[in-house]
Amino acid sequence: LVEAMAKQKDTWEASIAQQKDMCESNFERAEARVKEVEGAFEKALEGMQEGLQAGLREMREKVGEGAEVQAHLEELNQEFQQQVLDLTSSISQDAEKANKRSEQVADALSQVYALERQLSTKNETLEGELLRLATDIDKARRSTVELASAVERMS
Repeated sequence: LVEAMAKQKDTWEASIAQQKDMCESNFERAEARVKEVEGAFEKALEGMQEGLQAGLREMREKVGEGAEVQAHLEELNQEFQQQVLDLTSSISQDAEKANKRSEQVADALSQVYALERQLSTKNETLEGELLRLATDIDKARRSTVELASAVERMS
């Protein structure tokens, strides 16, 4: 019985440790993904700005200053602003997903800690029961010895 209880305790502890490690790993991956998306957004934004500036230089060289260039610049600017809005929206969605995932990981860790507390409480209860059982066994052994002595004296 004691060995079975000890094995069950070990199994619970190993399961809790594994769940805790998985939750922490998922949380770290979610944080890394958010950083990756932020880096991609910054690079894309820089690339768009460089492209827009190159386009402006090219337009000035070919056409010169004028209403046509201004109209084209406004069109490029509108496209640029739309791309920035699209990227911002995409990053916001990714950030929301990452936040939800972080909340799920935090909830899972909270459950793991609760399980650890329950296991600790059960271990304490089992230790008390084992101590009581050992005491009962010792009393029974003593009673058996006394009974055997009494039977021997009677014969």
